[in-house]
Amino acid sequence: MSGSVTVPGTSGSVVTVSSGTGDVLGLAQQIAHSLFEMLSTSVPGGLSSGPNTLNVVTDTTPGPIPAPTLSGTLTSSELVLSGPGAGNETIPAGYNYVVNTASVAQTLTGSNVDIVGGTIGSSYNVSGNSTVAATGGNNTVSASGTYVLSFGSGANMVFADGSGTIAAGSGSTSIDAAGSGNLVFAGVGNTAISSGGAANSIFGSFNGTAGSVTAVLSGANDLVALGDSSGSVTTAGSGAFVQGGVPGTTLTVDDTGSHDVFNAYSSNEVATLGGSAAYLQGGTAGSTLTAVDNGANDTINALSSNATVTANGTGLVVNGGNGALTFVGGADASTVYGGANGSTVSGGSGGVFFGAIGTANSITGVSGSTSTIFGTADSSATFGGAGNLIYSASTGNATLNAASASGNVNAWLPGSGSGADSITTGSGNDTLTAGAGSDTLNAGSGTNLFLFVAGQTAGATDYITDSVANIANDTFSFNNYGAAPTESVSGGMVTLTLSDNTTVVFTNLTSESQLNGHINIYNAS
Repeated sequence: MSGSVTVPGTSGSVVTVSSGTGDVLGLAQQIAHSLFEMLSTSVPGGLSSGPNTLNVVTDTTPGPIPAPTLSGTLTSSELVLSGPGAGNETIPAGYNYVVNTASVAQTLTGSNVDIVGGTIGSSYNVSGNSTVAATGGNNTVSASGTYVLSFGSGANMVFADGSGTIAAGSGSTSIDAAGSGNLVFAGVGNTAISSGGAANSIFGSFNGTAGSVTAVLSGANDLVALGDSSGSVTTAGSGAFVQGGVPGTTLTVDDTGSHDVFNAYSSNEVATLGGSAAYLQGGTAGSTLTAVDNGANDTINALSSNATVTANGTGLVVNGGNGALTFVGGADASTVYGGANGSTVSGGSGGVFFGAIGTANSITGVSGSTSTIFGTADSSATFGGAGNLIYSASTGNATLNAASASGNVNAWLPGSGSGADSITTGSGNDTLTAGAGSDTLNAGSGTNLFLFVAGQTAGATDYITDSVANIANDTFSFNNYGAAPTESVSGGMVTLTLSDNTTVVFTNLTSESQLNGHINIYNAS
């Protein structure tokens, strides 16, 4: 709210408060209206039809403020400070309203009082149930009890040790909220908030004009909603809920608390998690999420953001959502759900990876670790490194390229469906279990086991593409088919036919004798 505010003066006069840009909640105008309502119609400017209940005192002299005297119908008192004003004084009890039009800065202390300040900034110390409309200049307000504080365009400082509403203006405002249950409205300028209390609610700008919010929270159950503002939020307490803002803004998070929730909304998000049990959620399509997790048992859901996550903590769960996911693991195994636009997973001490439908994913292990990949329908994964891998495909056409892996691979293909799956492994000692579709299996140069189980292959045609040299180190186990497979040579390839009409084609063998000693028949008794 901008423009001047007119309030009652002594002897039926009026006083104009030059308010600069005005206070953002318009409290000065509301107080002025209440003052005029107390006047009778016989007083110039009066609005009410009842008796005059307002006593007005003007003080132009530095020093102690005279106490108000009430008589007759007068029940409320207004103090108008003008000229040099009182200086550094305590407002006597009985003054309900103070209008500060002094030409120099004042330091005023009062309780249960509503204060309107002009263009000259001042210091106000209020307690009880008080209101400060600091419309102009640079102000310092210390408030306890229950309060409503509203500011303009100045550089303002607030020390709040109670519960109430604090509204910052377009300038730079610093707020230290030690109490609980405060409602803070950040302005379109720069607003810095430090809160050690609990259940404080902080809102950024919501008028289409961007501001900035810096919040340091150490209490419990605080709320931050940025709106049109960018924000930096540091949390050390518990149970905070922080929501980002509109597209183009950025939410920066530094969390050392517990059970805090961070939702980017449409903001870009940059987060460092160092506490426990945090939940970090990305934003809408086109936004980015960058997170470094140093905490314990945190969950990151990228939603539609393109996400980059570095895991240095323990027990992390990551959901890639609808964006692309880049995940770098640390010393502890993480559980990772791949992004719909593909995922790159590297480093770490293994972990569990769930692929996303219809996407290509790259997973690189680390020496000494064991990774687990659950490939969803039509998923594609590339795995490398010295770590071991456990792989389980789902329905559709699954592809695993682990040709560069030196660890051991244990791969299962689905026992139902008709997908054409492809598995290639590296130099480790691998176990490949065939499924129902037409699978292509190449186990590399290690000592490998190919496993076929009756009821799982269901008449499929599988292709073994190992070289002759590699097959010399392989074993082919056929379980519960009731009889040994029949062998034949056709088209320069060796084919085994099982009792359920499953066929296994060795594309690089030309003679049945090349399989001698490599086939194991097992039938359960």
